[in-house]
Amino acid sequence: MKGRSTHIGAWGRNAREIIGKKRNAGFLPFKLGLPEKRGLVSSWVLGLGLFFGLLSFTFVSCTNGNPNSEEHSGMALAEVGNQKLWLSDLSSFNFGESQEDSLLRLKAYVDQWVKEQVMLQQAENSLGEELKNIEAKLETYRKALLIFSFQEQMLAKNLDTLVPEEEVEAYYLANRENFQLRQNIVRYGLLEFPLSHSPKPKVKQWFLSKKESDTEKLENYCQKRAKAYILRDTGWTAFAEIEKMVPLAYSSQELFLKQNRFVEVRDTTTLYWLRFDAFRIKESQSPLEFEAPKIRAILLQQRKRAYLEALEQQLLQEAVEQKKAVVYVEP
Repeated sequence: MKGRSTHIGAWGRNAREIIGKKRNAGFLPFKLGLPEKRGLVSSWVLGLGLFFGLLSFTFVSCTNGNPNSEEHSGMALAEVGNQKLWLSDLSSFNFGESQEDSLLRLKAYVDQWVKEQVMLQQAENSLGEELKNIEAKLETYRKALLIFSFQEQMLAKNLDTLVPEEEVEAYYLANRENFQLRQNIVRYGLLEFPLSHSPKPKVKQWFLSKKESDTEKLENYCQKRAKAYILRDTGWTAFAEIEKMVPLAYSSQELFLKQNRFVEVRDTTTLYWLRFDAFRIKESQSPLEFEAPKIRAILLQQRKRAYLEALEQQLLQEAVEQKKAVVYVEP
């Protein structure tokens, strides 16, 4: 390993001498990010291999030596005010497949760094006292983000996210007054046929029947004839979702639901058969099944909050017992 480092270092020193001469002659194409003539950029393509050698040398030097030494200070690619961009800052730089592409990418990176530093330093000089407030807000955000990330990690490892049906039902029964419908909801079935198709009377009988055998016959029929179909109960659904699928016309939702169990509607391409199996009117008691997802979310949030409070107390107690946290203010 030492032999390899020595070889890279020798190659790097030769390249550094060449780049140093270029810099002194005013040809280094990274100074202050100013636009360069295409001829100058092209002339550097031939020396890119030497540049890579210098880059490798810098990484070895910065690993084995002091980054503030003269060795480090001689590797600047650009400078704005009191800030410098060093070769050693490019350890994760994504070079291209060809030498010319790599040089162009590097030049673009340095130019962008220069533009960013010019704007940043101008902002720092102009904002003055306001900058202190920004830095304080950033620090507050950094702390909050770290704590949040830690909490999410601990929740993912330790929190049981399964909420039993018994807990859901118990919460619903204890808070029934909080579960009033804000919209009309329905249980339904839906068939969609091409407008050119005329279903036989028995198809409607199957559709309105509650027998499983008739549902199976209808399903076989729909697989061949229907454009789309919903036969079996899918649970409570907001009536507004039905309107997105079927072009209904009515003056009152409530009256429409009370007067119709079966509805046939056409548009320019489709014949719709809509069946209402049950409905609930807004401002009435919302059924448990409809509220279950919301209740699970509430219970899970309560569980999360309780876990995080217990975790905080545990960590605080451990820190006090281990003398890592000491409070000098007493009431």
